[in-house]
Amino acid sequence: MAVAWRPHAGIRLKPDPQPWAFAGVWLQPDPVVRFAPCHTSPQAAHRDSNPGHSVSFTLPRVDLAGRTAIVTGASSGIGAATARKLREAGARVVGGARRVERIEADVALPLDVTDEESSAAFVGRAVAELGGIDILYNNAGLALGRYPFTESTEEDEATVLHTNVDGALRVTRLCLPHIRDGGHILFTGSVAGRQAYPNAASYVAAKFGLRGFVYGLREDLLGRPIRITTVDAGLTQTEFSLVRFRGDEEAANAVYAGVDPLTPEDIADCVLFAITRPPHVNVDEIVVKALAQSSGGRIVRREA
Repeated sequence: MAVAWRPHAGIRLKPDPQPWAFAGVWLQPDPVVRFAPCHTSPQAAHRDSNPGHSVSFTLPRVDLAGRTAIVTGASSGIGAATARKLREAGARVVGGARRVERIEADVALPLDVTDEESSAAFVGRAVAELGGIDILYNNAGLALGRYPFTESTEEDEATVLHTNVDGALRVTRLCLPHIRDGGHILFTGSVAGRQAYPNAASYVAAKFGLRGFVYGLREDLLGRPIRITTVDAGLTQTEFSLVRFRGDEEAANAVYAGVDPLTPEDIADCVLFAITRPPHVNVDEIVVKALAQSSGGRIVRREA
């Protein structure tokens, strides 16, 4: 008979005081989590009231204390939230963005991922500050407009493709010589890169292209101790829509109306989860959506 499992009401937090090393990377265990079987009958409930029937296990994870990280698009939204959580976990973070004055990181540097000179200068200064790279999070990205492709412009197409695709390739290429064994390269993908939705053809193409690059990079680096992850996010309330609608707050706010969207912290938690798995575990892809969303184009909203 299949047994369903649920978190035990008395979850024990019991970190092991002695971390250990695996493949040159320091690990420390996650808290011990206790599970107990769901009660399927009065007899099962009586049996499962015995603590001897609960299960305990410990999940080792990578300790981020003393690790180094680069986060692009770090001035707001997902990038800012991830930079903050990395620092809270003990990592030293260099954040890059065009709006450098808004970055909260150990080191804030100007970065335009669409420009080779800007990107090279950014990586050079970041490596000088960090001494080497353990974590690279390619987060910079944007969309412009919600219109059918018949209304598209060369300028919008170039901006969307150069930022989302070329920018990620460029920064990854420049950082790779400095990424240490045991390192991790992550990308902010999108559900738009997995399933198309109307009036977003350039953005959909860009995110499909980015996911293709992630797959190709995984093949090229196979055998090296460098992990690769894409976090493909759904409806997340950030400045993304404000940029997409070119500062139109009413249009941007309508995107999140009548639904509980994901938050930047939700996505940052996914990033931290992938990073802190044991070194032999590569979380290739995380796809995360708002509960009321099945795709980029299908969202169930509450009636006003």
